[in-house]
Amino acid sequence: MGAVVRLFGGARLEGVDEGVVRGRAAHRRRLALLAILGASPTKGITRDRLVALLWPDDEADKGRRQLSEAIYVIRKELGDGAIETAGETVQLNHDMVRCDVEEFRRAIVSGALEDAATLYTAPFLDGWYVDNAPEFERWSSEVREDLSVAMRGVLGELALKHEAAGHWTDAAGWLSRLAREDPYSPQVAIRLAKALDASGERAGALRALATHESRLREDLELAPSEDIVTLADALRSTKPRPRPETRTGADSAPIDESDIEASPDQTRLTPGGRAGTPRVHPARRTFGVMAAVAAVLLAAAVALRNGSGSPRVVAKAAELDASHVAVLYFDDHSEGRVLGHIAEGLTEELIHQLAEVSALRVVSRNGVRRFREFPATPDSIAALLRAGSLVEGSVQRSRDSLRVTVQLIDGNTGLHLDSRTFQRPMAELFEMERDIATSVATALRPRLGASFVVRHLSRGTQSVEALELVLRARRLRDDASRIALHPHENDSRSARRILTTADSLLRQAEGADPRWTRPTLERGWIQLQHQRLSPNWIASGGAAAAEELANDALKREPQNAEALQLRGTARWRAVSGAMRESADSSRTQRAEADLRAALALDSTLATAWATLADVLNVRGAIAESEVAAARALEQDAWLEGADETFHRAFGSNLLLQRYADATRWCLEGQRVYPESWRFYECELTLMREDRSKPPNARRAWLLVARMDSLDPPERANATGHAYSPVYRRAVAAAVSARAGDRERAIREIAALRSSVSADSVLALDLLYEEAAVRYELGEIDEARRLITALFSARPMLRAQMARVWLVVALAGA
Repeated sequence: MGAVVRLFGGARLEGVDEGVVRGRAAHRRRLALLAILGASPTKGITRDRLVALLWPDDEADKGRRQLSEAIYVIRKELGDGAIETAGETVQLNHDMVRCDVEEFRRAIVSGALEDAATLYTAPFLDGWYVDNAPEFERWSSEVREDLSVAMRGVLGELALKHEAAGHWTDAAGWLSRLAREDPYSPQVAIRLAKALDASGERAGALRALATHESRLREDLELAPSEDIVTLADALRSTKPRPRPETRTGADSAPIDESDIEASPDQTRLTPGGRAGTPRVHPARRTFGVMAAVAAVLLAAAVALRNGSGSPRVVAKAAELDASHVAVLYFDDHSEGRVLGHIAEGLTEELIHQLAEVSALRVVSRNGVRRFREFPATPDSIAALLRAGSLVEGSVQRSRDSLRVTVQLIDGNTGLHLDSRTFQRPMAELFEMERDIATSVATALRPRLGASFVVRHLSRGTQSVEALELVLRARRLRDDASRIALHPHENDSRSARRILTTADSLLRQAEGADPRWTRPTLERGWIQLQHQRLSPNWIASGGAAAAEELANDALKREPQNAEALQLRGTARWRAVSGAMRESADSSRTQRAEADLRAALALDSTLATAWATLADVLNVRGAIAESEVAAARALEQDAWLEGADETFHRAFGSNLLLQRYADATRWCLEGQRVYPESWRFYECELTLMREDRSKPPNARRAWLLVARMDSLDPPERANATGHAYSPVYRRAVAAAVSARAGDRERAIREIAALRSSVSADSVLALDLLYEEAAVRYELGEIDEARRLITALFSARPMLRAQMARVWLVVALAGA
């Protein structure tokens, strides 16, 4: 039995000759399986993926049994070959079971655009859903958007074909349909009006513009763009064109007068805020950042998700600022739509949190509320709100949990940049709103920053070659940062090799534009990044090389705030390394002077604030250090260095013995960076430092195991923080001693002392940790001797540690 799966406008299964199939194969979840197999652009889908989409709440084995049963029923009713399986892969046999979505895509690939337009009768799975299947809901939403974008591209390409040939009546017909698909797009309205006017329908052109204005004002409370107003004025003030000969044919589309409903005397448009002109996207695109001139930063390679061809258009330069963000009201995808209040609360909390980021401009609740009742395409919303970044999401209940899916969309391209899913128990609803909003904001900010950085890096050069080289180097830097987080030591070596390649590209950029300081500054930061990943980072020379590069940039631009920031940071890196080797240095004052000078020129430099916080901390100005750390976090709009800033804020509060605040910063870092060992280390440190709470030795050693998995000793040695594995065990030993386990504390500290005996720097590092253990064991004199030896070797630590509980306790004793 041949069958057709119809997915445009809902989901139904039809026999080739028998009409709608209503048997067991048409059960909703089995029909959903056919929809996934029919609409997915890949050759096959794994069983695990299908189970995750359709049976997410079942145990793995049960879900796989459900899938096998669904395949069996479909084969029994549609034929044994209807669904093909090969190991873990499942796919639809399109020779036996046709699918309108597959036929739509094939029509586009073959260039049969009129056939594609005929097949697309309504949005994909419009209003059709499966209970308790949130991943299926998200998948169908993504496919629906893909196909909608493709359909708009088909209509736009058909219209463009007739516009180029001067067949204005046919062009107007296709544009009329495009206006129904994208009713708020200024560009579509303008093209439609021009086509109607060229076909001799001046009144129809004015009605089209008036209809567009009416929709904007009544649905969205927005004024039309200046381009719309200008065109309407021009049409009213010039003589109408004569009506050309009409054309009919298979590729012509009739004009739908229902979309042009205003009367001629209602066509007076009034100027308003400029809404911009969005692009028409024929398909979901994969975009890559390219270097052109400073004004042209993005170009598009147009393709459907399955990689096949589609109508092509040339993308324009990015027009909308990525830091201007619109958070659209989340959709309620729950059964019975009973979670609307939660969707609204999450949306407004996310708007509030993003609005607190100084570098972002966030559209207000009233600005986006208008799109709740009258949804528009993402590119039209972006153009109307002048927003370069859109955030959309949905909420759905899954048994006793709430699942929230959030997507970030590039307003310039329509590309879905990122997608995140959060799930929390319904019982934690009130805590969940802020938690999810914070998590979403944290996930989005680095992604938003990527676009900002591209534009920022392009300033100061007219050399396409130099800009391209800098952008390539920056991407390599980002790659190296991600790889360096992996726990294996070989990944750290790979990261260093990538940084070397990036430096080579920047050298070429310096040659392409010798006057541009950006490549030189980027090379300086690479030196510092390289230093941090080196086994012996103190002796690596990275700080000295970075300082030399900063001096080179300052010779060309003496008031360059970023160069001063780089030099101050480099000098401080050299100072902090020297401190570990017992050497005091006058560079501390010079580092601080550079950082303050940089901030006087540009108070938004997050790295300068963060480094200044370190300098002040070591000088003993703990309260001022805390203020600088807070300013660093405030100015770090894209969270590029938030992990270090969180840790600095933790450290400052710890030294001030404000343990509640220290705990808050530690837990915040743990939540935002769950794979960072340092935020488990801070929890362990608090166990030793906060004497108001009872010791929990079991938890301490669990934290040690967690850190050892995230940051194995081999990796720590390879990346220049070999003391970290020693430190975590020493702190856990102190907690054990305080908990009464003397034997383990003595055993652990003896083993640690033996492990560092051959390294004079690590041996000095261990003095404080051993002193803490000895104090907990009641060996006060030995603890005092160890602290005295530490301060004699490293006098700069006296001011920093003057208020630490152990130092205070020993002084009192």
